Amino acid sequence: EYFRYSLYSLAGSLGSLLAFRIDGILIPNMISMEANGEFSTAAMLATTLQIPAIGMFALYAPIISNYLRDHNLSELSIKYKEIARLLFFIGAVLYGCIFIGLEDLFHLMPDHEKLQPLIPMIEILGLSVLINMATGFNGEIITYSRYYRFNLIAVLLLILLTISLNLWFIAQGYGIVGVAWASFISMTLFNISKLAFIYKKFGLLPFDKKFLQLGMVFAITGTIIYFLPSNAYQLVTLIYKTVLYIAVNVIIAYRLRLVYQLNVSADKFLGKIKR
Repeated sequence: EYFRYSLYSLAGSLGSLLAFRIDGILIPNMISMEANGEFSTAAMLATTLQIPAIGMFALYAPIISNYLRDHNLSELSIKYKEIARLLFFIGAVLYGCIFIGLEDLFHLMPDHEKLQPLIPMIEILGLSVLINMATGFNGEIITYSRYYRFNLIAVLLLILLTISLNLWFIAQGYGIVGVAWASFISMTLFNISKLAFIYKKFGLLPFDKKFLQLGMVFAITGTIIYFLPSNAYQLVTLIYKTVLYIAVNVIIAYRLRLVYQLNVSADKFLGKIKR
């Protein structure tokens, strides 16, 4: 059984590697090597958003495994929702800063005109990463359950979707922006398939009322701050908008107690200051 599990895990890992690298094969052959370099740069910048999630998933892996082994779905449901809100909070803060300040940041660089085409790709791919973070550790729940074989099915679905959507968008003349949309759509459907499977087998979802409130807070504050007046100096605009965005969302999330870990950490910090 362990050997079978290892083979499925290996096949799933290889499939994921292929799915996330298929763009590097299609773009040079169907568009150009220069376009491939631009897309690779945008993808690398977008995936940096997921660094906190990778550490979080590794940290909670043994906890998830223990809950599943003990059939403790009630505690698993609580952690599932808590971590989804936490990762969504972190991802939305980082993505919002990119969405609001990326253009001003690029204007401060010498070759900003060459960097401008990267902005829509970074925004699209970053949104894909944000959705992946917002769904929590759904992959880990499947991996450590007796339904681990489904991961391989989901990865095969991702590969087929990625290839077919890439071919269609490129054939329609959308270029590398179309490739970014293809990646976004395939990754979103990939996550939806895992969410639907977990709900069917375990009756669990990572979303709750607080998650929806958190999403509304980020959407409203992000929209307002994005359309605030810009200063003649891009550096001033970059600093004041991103700092304001972070501060407002952190304060609101803390006041409304939307992210459990944020309130715990903030209360400890404020307690030390008061002493």
